[in-house]
Amino acid sequence: DLQAPDLYIPLMSFVTFILITGYYQGQSGDFKAENLSYVFSKSLFVWLFEAAIQKGVFTCLNFGNPKFFELVAYTGYKFVVLCFIMVA
Repeated sequence: DLQAPDLYIPLMSFVTFILITGYYQGQSGDFKAENLSYVFSKSLFVWLFEAAIQKGVFTCLNFGNPKFFELVAYTGYKFVVLCFIMVA
């Protein structure tokens, strides 16, 4: 399907978000590898939790039945915006 969402851009922006976070921690002098793992796990949890909540809302409201990974792909685009915000 030509219009099917993929996870390439959300995954790459997720990794870029983690790297930018580590870069800014290093610039401020308080870089620790544990902080990167904390940011990774917390961001991944929030991303999947948001997709699960949306899946539940779509199911409860009987408003279509999108696949879970489609919702993960669509909700992952927030990391693109977060990368731009952090760089700016």
